[in-house]
Amino acid sequence: MSATLSVCLLSGAVTYASADPDPKQQKERVDERLDDARGDLHETSSDLVKAHEALEETRGNFDSAEALHLRVYETTLASYPGDTLEAADATYRLAKFYRTQDRREEAEPMLRDVIA
Repeated sequence: MSATLSVCLLSGAVTYASADPDPKQQKERVDERLDDARGDLHETSSDLVKAHEALEETRGNFDSAEALHLRVYETTLASYPGDTLEAADATYRLAKFYRTQDRREEAEPMLRDVIA
């Protein structure tokens, strides 16, 4: 029985020793994982910078579109001072643009005026 117990204990010790790798190997694996994580972080950071630049460009495009809509609105009102249909159409188009920009607080009163 003691021989069997010795073999069991010895095989457990061998299994435990083989399951626990060399600290140098553990460090190398951790260093590899860190390098991979750093590479992923760098790629993510680059992607975020590109996304931010694209967002700023898009915001600039929206500002230009708003200026264009305002100019068309003001020009229409000035060109057709007595034409309520043209004024209503210009107001509707500007309000519609505001709604696409999620600026309902500006669009809703304009739309109410067009309907009235």
